[in-house]
Amino acid sequence: MQNLPRDIVEEAQIYDYEEAVSKVLSKIKEEGAVVITRNGEYFGIVDDRALTQASIAKLQNTAVGKYAIRVPLLSDAIALEEAVKIFYDSNARAIPFGEEGKVLGKVKASKMLGFLLDAKAFPKMKVEEVMASPVIGIDAKANVAEAIATMQKNKIDRLLIISKGKPSGIITNTDIMFTVAKPPERLPHMKKAAYGLEGIIVESIGTPYFHTIDYSKSLEEAAREMLQQGVLALAVTKENKVVGLLTARELFKAILLSSKKEVPVYVSGLEGYAKENEEDIKRALAKTAEKIAKFTKLTAEGVYANVKITKSVYELSASIRFAKGKELHAKASDPSFDKAVKELADKLYEMAKKEKELMLTKKQKVERFYG
Repeated sequence: MQNLPRDIVEEAQIYDYEEAVSKVLSKIKEEGAVVITRNGEYFGIVDDRALTQASIAKLQNTAVGKYAIRVPLLSDAIALEEAVKIFYDSNARAIPFGEEGKVLGKVKASKMLGFLLDAKAFPKMKVEEVMASPVIGIDAKANVAEAIATMQKNKIDRLLIISKGKPSGIITNTDIMFTVAKPPERLPHMKKAAYGLEGIIVESIGTPYFHTIDYSKSLEEAAREMLQQGVLALAVTKENKVVGLLTARELFKAILLSSKKEVPVYVSGLEGYAKENEEDIKRALAKTAEKIAKFTKLTAEGVYANVKITKSVYELSASIRFAKGKELHAKASDPSFDKAVKELADKLYEMAKKEKELMLTKKQKVERFYG
């Protein structure tokens, strides 16, 4: 994948750690997240998810930095795949963009989706293959405290509202945060936090409709629908029934999974204790092959390993085959199977580093020769 372009970067709203929450609420609602700095240095972001867990009584005057979430800075130096992973891991609606620790702007999740569409980065998959199912919902008459607990338990930031057994709307973290964060004088019945949360009915603050997409549509069509509707989640329908929920996070995950090509590892000679640890040696050698492929720029096509047990000593040998006929071979032995596997992996890696150094030396000699 290519690197992250600067043309999707927008101006970021930056606040000091000590700024009162009340001063930034409107910007969080508008932008999805705000950037927090401390002593002039990037500290993290604050979004609606963090504030839904805050104490209503203290929220207004509390330092906003207290609720900051630490996420990495995006930059045009990182690969697009890594940027997608940051969005997936953080599940944030906006990620700060910068360089050398200085924030220069932000990238919204919607902008990221748009760029991925243009880059044709979405795998050829249907919505039903990646949607979250079954759909997690909450009764329309349930209270906000129950909604928050359900979201936290299932690690999600939105719920379908169910009325008389059918979906009737959707409630998100944003809906909750901007209700509980209102000044107490505007909502006298919320002066006590516990009563406030338990006294607000879900259907009174949720959105009484939701956007849908058919389960058979492609991921590209789903991303396009999100952008057209200005949302980051779609209810998935099949024969007019809601069967799942698709969010931007599922789309990011699909891209990450499709871009990750595991190196096949073939192991012979396994028996007894070693047979029980087949997955360990495969995982270790596959990881080593992937690391080597990154800095040699050669595609690892497969790893072939053999295990022998001689006088209670494990004797391991392995070959990594790369494109263009390149191969690396190494051997290792130890009474401990785990130590032998580690030694084998380390030897393969060190051999690859030496090969890379030789290649660079030869290249420099050629460049000097031709001036």
